[in-house]
Amino acid sequence: MKTIVIDRANLNSRNYYIGNAWLNGNVEIAPNLGLVKFPFGLNAAGCIHAGVGTGIKSSRSVSAGLYIEVGMGISAKWGVQAGTNITTGMGILSNGDVKAGRNIRASQGIKAGGSISAGMDISANEEIRAGAGISAELDITAGDDIIAGTVIEAGWDITASGDIIASLNILAGGDIKAKVISAGEYIEADGVIEATNIFEVDEDLEAAASGMS
Repeated sequence: MKTIVIDRANLNSRNYYIGNAWLNGNVEIAPNLGLVKFPFGLNAAGCIHAGVGTGIKSSRSVSAGLYIEVGMGISAKWGVQAGTNITTGMGILSNGDVKAGRNIRASQGIKAGGSISAGMDISANEEIRAGAGISAELDITAGDDIIAGTVIEAGWDITASGDIIASLNILAGGDIKAKVISAGEYIEADGVIEATNIFEVDEDLEAAASGMS
């Protein structure tokens, strides 16, 4: 598979990429370019690699058939998707979904207006937040809060240095550990559930109703 190199010569004075949004090969973006802007998206048949000191900002989607690895962060209006791994030296921000066939790893936070899903692990040194669900076949780990608009589900452990909050359910095949664990419906783990405070809204309502009867 051929490699398409994007360097300063492919950018205009405002750091916008002036080439094709759909690239049939691997994409190598030169280091130290700052935030490179893609007005029509960035989609590669192979991998996308951006060097140290380079980030990606897309007005549409960022997608790769293989992996995405970025020295700084990724910001995409539509979504971010990779066949294998997504790895960033800073954060990941998307108005749509963030999806990877294997791992999603961010040195800062991960925020999606839609869902965040991975075939293996999801990990961030800061907050993980999704407007919809967050799901991983293995672990979900955050250095701050994990917050989902619907369900948080992991095949193994869910661990947060802050709180774990879901509007619906929190489900883990292993342990769930956080400062506060709160679910709009129920919390289930095959391992231990460890927190300073645990809130299950359905159970609280049931207890309140029982007390009134």
